[in-house]
Amino acid sequence: MKDFSFFSVINMVIFWVGVMYSIILHEIGHGLVARWWGDDTAYKNGRLSLSPFHHIDPVGTVLVPVFMYLTTGSIFSMLNLFLAFFNLLPLPPLDGFRLVMAFLPEAWQEKIEPYLFPLGILLILIFINSPLFSFLVNTVLGGVFQLLGHLYGIL
Repeated sequence: MKDFSFFSVINMVIFWVGVMYSIILHEIGHGLVARWWGDDTAYKNGRLSLSPFHHIDPVGTVLVPVFMYLTTGSIFSMLNLFLAFFNLLPLPPLDGFRLVMAFLPEAWQEKIEPYLFPLGILLILIFINSPLFSFLVNTVLGGVFQLLGHLYGIL
C-alpha cells in the first residue's frame, strides 16, 4: 500500500495542479492562435481563461483519459504521441478535420461542415471500433512508438 503522508499528498496536489495548468495554457495558446487567424470560437466560449471549469470537455477531459487508463494503465506519456496522431484524424471535431477543411473551397466547406460536425462524436466512435483503427494503433503507432523508444533509449 502506498504511503499517503502529508508531504506525499501535497506533492501529488502540486503535480496535478501543474499538469492541469500546463494543459490549460496549451489550450489557451490554441485559442489565441485561432483568434489571431479570425476564429473567435474559443474566445466566445470563454476558453481563453485560466479557470479550469471553462476547459472541461466531456470527451477530451473525461472520456479519453478514462479510456486510456482502462486500456493502457496510464493517461500520460506515449499517450501524448497517440493523442497527437489521433487529433490529426480528419473527423470532426478533431484538428485534422479543420486542416482538411482549410484546403477545400469555401463553398464546399459551407456545405460539408453543417452535416458532419453534429455527427462528429458518432463518427469517432464508429472509427475507433473499426478494424482500420486497430490496425493503425497496433501496427503503425506501435512501430512509431518502438522506433522512438529505441532512438531515445527507452526500450
